[in-house]
Amino acid sequence: MHVHERWQGAVQGLDFYGPANPERPRGQRASGHSWHRSRWRPATLVVLCVGSELATANELVDCSRSPDCSALRRQPCSERGSVSNACGDCLPGTWGGLGPLNTVCLSKTACAVIYSGEDTCDYGPESDMSIPFISPFGRCVCDRGDGLLWPTAPGMCAQVTLRLANGLGQYEVQQCSSRTCEAATCTPLALWSPVLTQTSRNASFTCQSTGEDAVQLLDDCTALTSRLSPSSLCGHAGFTATSTVFDASGGSVCLNPGACSRSFAPAERLLLFVQGGFALFAAKVRSGDIVRTAPVRDHSPRRAGEFAHCYHIAFGGTTHGRRQGSDSPRHHRVLQYKYGVQRDPTSTSSRMATSVAGGQDGGNPVPIQIDEEDKGPGGTESPAKNGRMQEQALTLSMLRTVLAEERERDREHLASSLAGVKSDVASMQGRVQEVEHVVSQQVQDTVRALDRVTKSYDKQAGALEDVKAAQLQLEARIQSLEQKPPSTSPGSTADTERGRRPALIIGGWHPDQAAEETLKAAREVLRSLEVPLNGEEMFVPGLRRGYAILLITPKPFEDEEARRTRVQGAIQRVRNANVTLGKNETGGMRKLWIAISQSPERRKRAKLAGKVKRAILELGGTQRDMEVEFATGTVWYQHQKVSSSTAEKPHSAEAAGVGWADVKLMAKLLRKPLGEVEKAWEPRKAELL
Repeated sequence: MHVHERWQGAVQGLDFYGPANPERPRGQRASGHSWHRSRWRPATLVVLCVGSELATANELVDCSRSPDCSALRRQPCSERGSVSNACGDCLPGTWGGLGPLNTVCLSKTACAVIYSGEDTCDYGPESDMSIPFISPFGRCVCDRGDGLLWPTAPGMCAQVTLRLANGLGQYEVQQCSSRTCEAATCTPLALWSPVLTQTSRNASFTCQSTGEDAVQLLDDCTALTSRLSPSSLCGHAGFTATSTVFDASGGSVCLNPGACSRSFAPAERLLLFVQGGFALFAAKVRSGDIVRTAPVRDHSPRRAGEFAHCYHIAFGGTTHGRRQGSDSPRHHRVLQYKYGVQRDPTSTSSRMATSVAGGQDGGNPVPIQIDEEDKGPGGTESPAKNGRMQEQALTLSMLRTVLAEERERDREHLASSLAGVKSDVASMQGRVQEVEHVVSQQVQDTVRALDRVTKSYDKQAGALEDVKAAQLQLEARIQSLEQKPPSTSPGSTADTERGRRPALIIGGWHPDQAAEETLKAAREVLRSLEVPLNGEEMFVPGLRRGYAILLITPKPFEDEEARRTRVQGAIQRVRNANVTLGKNETGGMRKLWIAISQSPERRKRAKLAGKVKRAILELGGTQRDMEVEFATGTVWYQHQKVSSSTAEKPHSAEAAGVGWADVKLMAKLLRKPLGEVEKAWEPRKAELL
């Protein structure tokens, strides 16, 4: 039980639980058949899985080491939950797996960004990248078919949704052919897995290249849309977005403000107020113009002949400037200045044409034009304001001053942002070190507990092996005792009777063959047949014999059963070889034979049974009516005992060798005259002496 509790603590320290599943996005059916076509791009998650234990219905789980669930946009850890130190479901409006889980949920402004025809996701106002195609989480956003929003997939739709609904909760961007993003019409473009170390402060995902596009998943899409003008969300020159994809039911709502004119209706103006006194108003530029200013380049025409936007620039405060000819009630003077771009017919570089109302072109200072409300009696300037006007002039130093102030503010903002990032990184490093310390301690405790369990298991396994070996030895001795015939002498379970070593007899050669030749031939046969016996202990018991005796030596660590199997296999291999050794005296073939060596007493009993069997067969007896037990010298014919070396001798039987034979019973069972049976038995009986 203690080991199990330590396993549970080790897993809790990893802060990883799953799976989870948020609600299904709009337009996605329950069918999972689109997932079978997914191009799996898994992020590798290496988890030390030591053990886990779920709380029962009546137990409370531990939430003392739960992470900051608010930073993960999740419900706090509940003591009545199923997993210790794990946050709950995602907060309303966020996107992620169902609890208990310790991965960050994406914000309600999460989106997928598709950079059409690009291999990178590093978009910036100064880059030459095309306007990205934005797909908010859970919505189906489509290109109208002209490729203005998604040039590499005209007429296709995109959506970002959850994959593995009841699992880890991966994020997948899909390309769909239907306008409602039906699941059967969608194929995957990119896939991301949640990262355990990320929170709402640093949630980020890598850029993935798929086909002709680069795809990126953003936790906060406003970080990108804040750098795009409303008209760029429409994908068509001359249209301006009145809402974004986050506060509308689908794509952006766009209006056509018409061609560039001297003045615009207030509701149709595209205003970008910049600190430092710039106010930009929509005008127009023709296709083919070389554009180097970022706001103009973002809205340049996609096809020749179309109009994009040009800008009028007014120098002055963002709340004091107004456009010439407008009906604005503001009363402060400003220097009205127009900005345009035109192509130089003799050079590939661009030049800016500037003009000032009432002045002349060039870089010289130009006086301020007088507005109607600033004039005095008779159409002239009032004396009070005349001095102020004459003091103001557009010079290069004014531009440098404004740009320097703007650059200084940018530096201060960047320094502040970097300080915040450093603080977040330091905080995260501290948390990671704390988790590593806890996990390391718990892993050490678990390893020590496992070591104790392993040692105990080894001891038990050794004891079981000893018991098993003793049981096998006992069974072998019992089997050996059961196979021995009844005897008045004390029983023994030794290998052979009276301590004799077991041996094999191999023969078949001429009886008068020299012992050296017989021994050499027997060893050669064992080597050629690859018999698993040691021929070095073979010997011939005499000067001339046609056989040799091979002692059976057990191998190291070999038990009785293994030795018996090895000997039986050797006997079977020699018999199956059917080796011929020449011709005998009668002209027949002399064959190699092998048998187990028996004790003299056992051989005598077997010889008695063999002679009785031979006599019965010579007198016309049948093999199927006969039963022979050579170990005891007993023969049964027609279920009646006619000879034995161990059973009690009947009155009608006569002694024969080491036992007896009932000749009268044999004559009766064979239905032969007694004299004929006695005549046939006499030579067999003589061989037993």
